[in-house]
Amino acid sequence: MASVRERSVLQLWSDVIFALLIRHLKSKFDDKIGVSWLIIQPLAFVLILSFLRGRTDGEHVHGLPPFVFILLGMASVFQLLQGWSAVSSAISKDKPLYAFRQVQPIASIITAVLVELISFILFMIILYFIAIIFNLMDGIDDPLGIIFYLIEIQFIGYCLGLLFAVFRLFVVEAVKLESLIQRPLLFISGTFFSLNDVPQSSWVYFTWNPLVHGVELARHSAETNFPLVDAVSPIYFHGFVLFLFFFSIASYSVYWKKGIAR
Repeated sequence: MASVRERSVLQLWSDVIFALLIRHLKSKFDDKIGVSWLIIQPLAFVLILSFLRGRTDGEHVHGLPPFVFILLGMASVFQLLQGWSAVSSAISKDKPLYAFRQVQPIASIITAVLVELISFILFMIILYFIAIIFNLMDGIDDPLGIIFYLIEIQFIGYCLGLLFAVFRLFVVEAVKLESLIQRPLLFISGTFFSLNDVPQSSWVYFTWNPLVHGVELARHSAETNFPLVDAVSPIYFHGFVLFLFFFSIASYSVYWKKGIAR
């Protein structure tokens, strides 16, 4: 007689997330280029923009090599947008699976975050070694600080993705609003410029954006000689990340059942 193996809640959740993780990884890297596309596309942006920035500023941009300056801006925000889109579409993509009571939308969200976070860490490690091999950077003054700020930047994208994932359950056209917000965000978040490049009277038009604070703080962690203007506030940046995290989780907790039932 076959025996029935009982699983704890933790084992059940780990099995579900692992199965979804394999599914998401296959769908993300199922083309011929595969995982290499993770590096090729953003690396092309970084190389082209760092070349252009280097042509205007020389060997260093406010104390940073142009490659590092652009990498910490363009690459981190580019990956944020990738993570945002992946998380926002996670619930709708896995909706047929919710017929199984073991699978809940939060499992899809956690899986999407894990996939994007692993992709981001892999991407940054590879680019770091590329920079070292080709002598594009000297080193990192505050490794823990730069890791902390870059991860926080990514979590802004994941939280925004969760909010839009819930929103899209009620309004299908929310994807158009999402695209409308994402397009200019890549260019107003300090990816190609620094607050040191703009007049002080213009800082107020940029410092409302927490990504500007995160990017500038990451650059300062990479090279302590990078000038950090008074308008940059780690308290504002950390506070925004915490607020957005709890707000997105609360929104999901309140509305996910109503959204799935529609």
